[in-house]
Amino acid sequence: MSQQAFAMVILAAFLQTVAQAGPKMAPRGPSPSFKSYRTTMTLGDGRKLVSVTKLDDGQVVKVKSYAADGGWSLADVGSRTVHVRSPGKPAIVQKKAWSLHALQFPLEDPRAEPLPIHTHIDLSVSDDICDGIPCRVHHNKTDRVRDWRAKSTNLTVKYERDGRFATYSHDLVDSVPDSEFELPAGVPVEVEQTGGR
Repeated sequence: MSQQAFAMVILAAFLQTVAQAGPKMAPRGPSPSFKSYRTTMTLGDGRKLVSVTKLDDGQVVKVKSYAADGGWSLADVGSRTVHVRSPGKPAIVQKKAWSLHALQFPLEDPRAEPLPIHTHIDLSVSDDICDGIPCRVHHNKTDRVRDWRAKSTNLTVKYERDGRFATYSHDLVDSVPDSEFELPAGVPVEVEQTGGR
């Protein structure tokens, strides 16, 4: 998988995880009661990225994102690892994320400083309709983020940050097999050696 394709796969996983879990800045609404779903994320430039998400008790535990070249990444929130499968490569590469920042941005130096955490967040919540779907809009003015969540599922249908946006559609609710979140049998896993904090 090319560096750019991998970055897009990780971006998809990151945006989906952030859109689903959100930073712990304010109540985000009820947790989804389902166990899995597939998301098609459409970026502002029209590119589509597909991922599947596994939840446990309403919390994201794994996100698998697919690249256009046939590669994929599997992010495991609990173990803070990302497994990457590149087409034509004999092994899956395991990247250890030493922090949530590293899980979200595994291409950066793992010793890099994380993004600043704001202590004051200017958050408002309002109602809106997005693509015909009744939504609650969470607007974080400090980080210039708006997150449209369907009232019926609490899943993000549109996410905007600094004027860039992505739209989301969801299907296969409770129909993604658990095997989709497992590493394929018989494929070697190489652990990437990186420094940590």
